[in-house]
Amino acid sequence: STATSSSSSSASSLTTAVAVRSAGGGQTQASKYVPPHLKRRLLKNDESELRRQRIRREVNGLLNRLSYDNIQPIFSSLKTIYMDIDYSANGSPSSISRGDLTQLLSAIILKSCLDCGQTSVLLSVVEPQAALIAGLHVHPKIGDRSNIGAVVLESFCLRLDALLLSHG
Repeated sequence: STATSSSSSSASSLTTAVAVRSAGGGQTQASKYVPPHLKRRLLKNDESELRRQRIRREVNGLLNRLSYDNIQPIFSSLKTIYMDIDYSANGSPSSISRGDLTQLLSAIILKSCLDCGQTSVLLSVVEPQAALIAGLHVHPKIGDRSNIGAVVLESFCLRLDALLLSHG
């Protein structure tokens, strides 16, 4: 009886736990917590969503490790992701487009700048990111088709405008 009540209380705590995540526009939405083993089971048949999540985690990990010393290897990894994005492993169209990947990069970079603080953004964060974006933008097989420099600049300007309007 105690084993049943403890398992039912843990199950109810799982269903009542709420995770709040921030969307790209700064909006928050609440969703129920789903443990990783259940999430894998739910997404098992949705291979495209799993691939999208893997790419998101990979890009986030690359940008988190970005520094002056490792711009070239991270550039090469992102270039490979962009080049492989057109088709998945089985030859079918990819679950994520170049535009989606560009928006993802833009959002991660903007978030990292905002996380540094409202008053000062560390140059050790911004300069390698700017060099990486510039490299991707001028690459003939990436920049011509993704307009990554324009997307990042537009995202930055829209966010800056929103911050200026909110602070009067």
